[in-house]
Amino acid sequence: MLSGNLLESTIKRIDTSLGLKGFPHITVSGKWQTTSDGDWTGGFWVGLLWSCYQLTRDEKYLRSAYQWLKPLETRKREKNFDLGFLFHSSFVSGYQITKDESLKKVALEAADTLSNLFHEKAGFIYNVFHKPENIGVDESTIWGDYYFVKALNKVVLNASEKRQDYFNSQRDIR
Repeated sequence: MLSGNLLESTIKRIDTSLGLKGFPHITVSGKWQTTSDGDWTGGFWVGLLWSCYQLTRDEKYLRSAYQWLKPLETRKREKNFDLGFLFHSSFVSGYQITKDESLKKVALEAADTLSNLFHEKAGFIYNVFHKPENIGVDESTIWGDYYFVKALNKVVLNASEKRQDYFNSQRDIR
């Protein structure tokens, strides 16, 4: 657990970022560079807002989290392995905190999209949003999000039996 001073300092830094016009993505010379769609890190920003709400019960964090969910939701059907990063900290965490069924619904839709990228025979999630750059690794695949797909459906307990059967049929990658 964070000490009181570190926790207060972290919340203050988040407070100073609440007025940003885009999702905080990276810093350059100590200043946030933002993106309008959240790039691959937007879900983490919303996750920080949910955490602040959980810690403080200050409604401004709740309102802000919901506000930032809107642009992320539009990405739930992107054929892109970043869906795990985008939807776990934002929609799944939001559902766990608020029990808002609309958040659960969006999380499951994103999980469906991501699960459709899973290549059963090869055992990995295929990334279809860019061409490999020939840097010595296959940048078109990722296996880590496979666990995220399973986690999304495990966390959101009332997923359909068909969805559960699909994930139960997949082999674990070790």
